[in-house]
Amino acid sequence: MKELTPKQELFVKEYPVDLNATQAAIRAGYSAATARKIAHKLMLLPHIRDRVHASMDKRNENVKLTAETVITDLLRLQRKAEEDGTWAAAIKATELLGRHLQMFVDRVEMKHSGGIKVNVLFGRDE
Repeated sequence: MKELTPKQELFVKEYPVDLNATQAAIRAGYSAATARKIAHKLMLLPHIRDRVHASMDKRNENVKLTAETVITDLLRLQRKAEEDGTWAAAIKATELLGRHLQMFVDRVEMKHSGGIKVNVLFGRDE
């Protein structure tokens, strides 16, 4: 695997902290003024991206975080919220479960006026 510079190594270590590439670049010692651009370039480099993903996989393994544990937790929270009558929490858990199943498709449309329109569609066929 390609050797990383000390700043690149630190970027790889910092990225999983908050999944924010710009902030990881700043914490790694890159200039705040150019961090966004540098972070984007770093994440395009296959050897950096592969190391970031490997780091995140290791973290997930260490804390025993899997899709199954997330889904189980969401189902438990959804049921508890329904029992307690906290409908906003129940709806949010249901939404997250639906997103996991790819039941909702977010579409972003840019208009010439500069406005952004977001449509959430139900179903995979959209």
